[in-house]
Amino acid sequence: MKRRHLKLTLALLALATQPLGALAAGTSPGGGGSCEVVTCSGGGGGSTTPPVQYYLSPGYGASYPYSNSNDGTTDYFNGYGIQGLLQNSSSSAQPVTATAPAANYRSFGIVDQARAFAGAIQSGGTSASKIIVLGHSTGVARIREAVEHQSAYGNMNKIVGLVSIGGANDGAAIADNAPSLAGFLTTVYGAMFIFASPASAVAVVPLTTYARNLVGDMLNTATIPDLRPNSTFFQRLNNPSFGTVPTSIRTLQIEGGNNNLDALIAGNFSTQTTAGVQGIRTAAANVMTIVAGVAWVGAFWTFGATIPMALAFTAGSYTTANLPGIWNTYGVGSSQGDAFLTKATQQLPSAMGGTALTPVVLSKAVHVSAYGELNVQDNRDYNQSATMKAGLRTLQQAVNIPFSAQ
Repeated sequence: MKRRHLKLTLALLALATQPLGALAAGTSPGGGGSCEVVTCSGGGGGSTTPPVQYYLSPGYGASYPYSNSNDGTTDYFNGYGIQGLLQNSSSSAQPVTATAPAANYRSFGIVDQARAFAGAIQSGGTSASKIIVLGHSTGVARIREAVEHQSAYGNMNKIVGLVSIGGANDGAAIADNAPSLAGFLTTVYGAMFIFASPASAVAVVPLTTYARNLVGDMLNTATIPDLRPNSTFFQRLNNPSFGTVPTSIRTLQIEGGNNNLDALIAGNFSTQTTAGVQGIRTAAANVMTIVAGVAWVGAFWTFGATIPMALAFTAGSYTTANLPGIWNTYGVGSSQGDAFLTKATQQLPSAMGGTALTPVVLSKAVHVSAYGELNVQDNRDYNQSATMKAGLRTLQQAVNIPFSAQ
């Protein structure tokens, strides 16, 4: 079975299609260019004028070992992901058009991304009378910037709905914490590598690589300064004096509630379960404990060379056994939320305006992978897609958009 690639959706990513004024590699926000367009249809006949056009603003998926050129966000908005849910929630006569991301969004701050997003809506020429915008992770901040500050970006009066899916609405603590967390993990497991043998760190090398690549993304993208909590961008975005969402726009908050690191890893590898990942991690910690004990005995008799080894394996044992807690405390910044964003930052602030619908909580969602916030524990759906679809149907009803009974 094909292994799903471990991804991070921390930051960026664009909404882009050629007809919508998307970004192409090497262009600047708002410019023309070509990029992939993903379209699906609800099927059936009916009117040639769709009642609604969806604009999807994905979050950023970082590259990890064994990954390929597709960072997963297209998959997230395709098939089993959001696009599939929109298709199943629509009337049979209503086509659903999704968009693939432009890779170079990482080169721009959120304000510039929002400018391109607004330009896409204004120049899209859709015949639909209504528009619903959906964002995931950083994509929500991009949408809010454009919609709340229409005086700067232009009128988008067709927008009737705004959906925040695992949104970074008040920054992401992991944008600040990732470098120190990665440094800690690299130090612990690197010490095991140096003072014992490369084989001693085999069980945790993927996590070390995972952290290192995360830091690489963090330090080399223009979006990260904006994404930090209390950044100038978020202070302005969450200040109603600078602009709010019109009350005519219905807002739907969909948040993830599973911050278990073992579930995050399992959800990205089709051959693993949460229990399986926990078992591997526990076994590795036990082996390290035994090695550390032997090394401490050796240190007692030799008072020399085995002391660094004993220290390294003691730290490795503790770190591996407590890795989920360490990830939450020193990475995510909270034990409440999904595996990358706290519960608080996923919540749409009341001061942003709009007319809020009942929030949807996906208790098993862990934020990242090709399925985005649909990524679930033990690779099983646990009714997550049905829950999300019910929320989307509620929004469609609220803005008088027909949907099928599927």
